[in-house]
Amino acid sequence: MVDEFQDSEDSEDSEDSQKNIDEKSNDENSRKLKDTKSSLKQQIFNKHYLIFLILFAALYEIFDSYNTSFYPTIVSYIQNDLQIGDSEYYLILTIGSLGLYAVIIVQYLSDIVGRKPIIIVSFFGMGLSIYLLGQSHVPVAFAISLFLMYIFFSSDSWVIMLSEEAPKKRRGTYTYIILLFGVIGVFIIPFLRDILIIESDASSWSNMTLIGWLAMPISLLGLFLRETKAFQDQSEFKQFRRKWSKDVIIAKIKKPFDKVNKKFMFSFIIMSIIVGMNYASFQTIEKFFTTTLSVSSEKISDIIFIAGLGSLIVFGLTGILTDRFGRRIILTIYSVLLTGGISMLVLMTVSENLVGVYIFVVVAQIGFWGCFTLLKIYCIECFNTNIRGAVSGWRSFSFAVGFTLGSLVSSYLVSFISLGALYVILGVWSIIIIPILTWKILPETKSKNLLVVS
Repeated sequence: MVDEFQDSEDSEDSEDSQKNIDEKSNDENSRKLKDTKSSLKQQIFNKHYLIFLILFAALYEIFDSYNTSFYPTIVSYIQNDLQIGDSEYYLILTIGSLGLYAVIIVQYLSDIVGRKPIIIVSFFGMGLSIYLLGQSHVPVAFAISLFLMYIFFSSDSWVIMLSEEAPKKRRGTYTYIILLFGVIGVFIIPFLRDILIIESDASSWSNMTLIGWLAMPISLLGLFLRETKAFQDQSEFKQFRRKWSKDVIIAKIKKPFDKVNKKFMFSFIIMSIIVGMNYASFQTIEKFFTTTLSVSSEKISDIIFIAGLGSLIVFGLTGILTDRFGRRIILTIYSVLLTGGISMLVLMTVSENLVGVYIFVVVAQIGFWGCFTLLKIYCIECFNTNIRGAVSGWRSFSFAVGFTLGSLVSSYLVSFISLGALYVILGVWSIIIIPILTWKILPETKSKNLLVVS
């Protein structure tokens, strides 16, 4: 009897134990199911957010491309309205280029306050400065407005955000997809030039600023962005939030020039100065075409439109090519195309070979914008996440130095030589310096994990 009771009790304990095991198993399965659903939802959200980030960055790039590209296409009208010559115009560009030096502060702030607030402020400021530029019809006001515009010129904030959010194998492709959208801003310029510019009214150049105003309301979409995980995970950032430390700021400024990073940083500084000098000299290209070619204003607009094809090729193929063949070889090719394209473009223009002009204006565009955009991305990829804003700021600062130096040199030389000769003299340095620094010093960053760059 006792044995039967004991067997019954053991059986009940066994059933209870099995029941507990089953309950634990069910709870564990339920947690796993919830985790799976949560992970799936997060993946879907991340995918949708990445699409939103790409679209927002694309809008930014469209306005950035338009606002910084339209005025060189109407230089002859601006000079007539302001009643100045080539030398004086380059001096105004020198003053305006000083705004680029503020970019280094903006980029440093992205390492301190975050990527999100900086990209919103840059986007809004871009639209505001273009509005002021359109109201400027005397040299001093034009120079001041140009200065303000260049403060927000070509911010790297969206490049940093995308590089930290996108999968490493696709970040180059995604970046160039956005830059491809930016070509829209370049392509609409010749159409608007034909519609908005009145040949008999020099002041009609200001009509081209109307589109740029829209950057102000559209920038507010940036409020829906999120801060990047790479930035939030920085221990230095967490320390900084507890105390605004002067030492932290100074350390960030010096970090790109420490023993590990200085060779890379100086390489990008030199190459950015060269590109900046070419950008400065090329600001009068429309004036060069207008005064050298015996063609109508509509033909000049056609040349500007065809030049946009060079940008389209750069932004459409570079991401694929750099992810396939690497950054170094593509950058080298672009430096060759920059020097060769400029030289042949000048030759074709002077000889009034319109077909040649069409061909080599595309080649020159591919060379310049290829170098400019690839240096921007390549520079970020060569450094750790905690100083990417800083090195991006130094690269932008160096471009500004090149722009200022190029404008000053151009202002002086244009009194003695033609615009075409000026372009060739400043363009030749890219084919000499860029390949040497790229292959002798810089690493290849293709498919490199940006969270662990060292």
